[in-house]
This record gives sequence, structure tokens and C-alpha cells, in this order.
Amino acid sequence: MSIQFPSEFGPEGATQGAARNRRAPRTWIGFLVGALMIVAGIGLVFWPLSSATGLLGILVGTALLVNGIGLMTRGGIALFGGALLAVLGICSFLLPEAIAGALVTFAGIGLLALGAVWITFASRIVGAAVSRAGGRGLGAIAALVPGILLVIGGVIGLVWPELALAVVAVVGGLCVIAVGCLVIWITRKVRRGGPAAQTTIII
Repeated sequence: MSIQFPSEFGPEGATQGAARNRRAPRTWIGFLVGALMIVAGIGLVFWPLSSATGLLGILVGTALLVNGIGLMTRGGIALFGGALLAVLGICSFLLPEAIAGALVTFAGIGLLALGAVWITFASRIVGAAVSRAGGRGLGAIAALVPGILLVIGGVIGLVWPELALAVVAVVGGLCVIAVGCLVIWITRKVRRGGPAAQTTIII
């Protein structure tokens, strides 16, 4: 998602005041987006489990519904697949805890698999490169660290899914708050006609 604040200044300096007056009434959109992002981020930080669970349910449910409706419009065999996706989307809205648990479980399995692949193959390649460069055994041991961290993350995701979801929610919430503050700051600059009027924020 991108939030763009286009510059409305004409090539002549005399148009700056009129452009600023035309732009000012529309800056409320930027303030609203920034405020909503800050509120959502605060919710993720202080209520990580409930906020993240509800957010995942909404996002997954919306995606399933949209894709389901798209398939149903094609007719034929796709109609049954679309209906199934639509039903799953409704279930995502009604049972967000189950969706969040399933996603965390899949993420944990994925991290375990990536960690195993890293330890089995990538560490050997890095260790061989270190040996050819004249390094000692410490380099080969250090090459195992990323794989070990991935395995630990996968185990945490499988054994303590609530903890994994809470950590991701808190970190994501802090990022959302920071971006929301940035959006409000840019909007204020645009409202005043500052150089930030041509800034685009990519989220």
C-alpha cells in the first residue's frame, strides 16, 4: 500500500498559495490513516494475542472470500472451489483463534525445515569456503548459527504458539506505530506546503 502526497504547485510561484488552499482540505485523509495506524499498533503492542488473532482472522477471511467470489463467477467446476473458499473465509471470521494457530503452526514447520536445510547444506558450503580461505574451525561453527536460530524459532512456534504470535504482534505493532507517526508528520508538512509535498510512503 502506498500513501502519496502529490505536489500541486504550478511552475509559477504565484500559484503556491492557491495550491496550498486546495490541498489543505484533503490532508484529513493522511491524518486519519496515520491515527488509525497508531491505534492499531497500540492494540498490537498492549493486547498482542487478541489483536493479532483478530487481525489475522480478518485478513485471511477477506482474502478467502474475495478469491472464492472470483472463482464462483467463472462457473463450472470453479464454482465448487469458490464456494469452498467462501465457506473457509466465513469460518476465518468466526474462528480467528483456529486460523491464527494454524498459521503459527505452519510457520513453525517452515522454520524447522529451513533450519534443517541450512544446517545440512548451507553450513557445509560456508565452512568449506572458510577453510579454503585459511580460516579456522570457528568459521564453520559460526555458519551453523543461522540454522540453529531458525530451528529454535520453529520449536517455539510449535511448542509455544501464543508466545510466538505475541512477539510477532508486538514487533509489528511498534513498526505500525512508527509508520503512522511518519504519515502524520508528512501530512503536516504537506498541509504547510513544505518540501514533503512530493513524498510517497510505501507500506
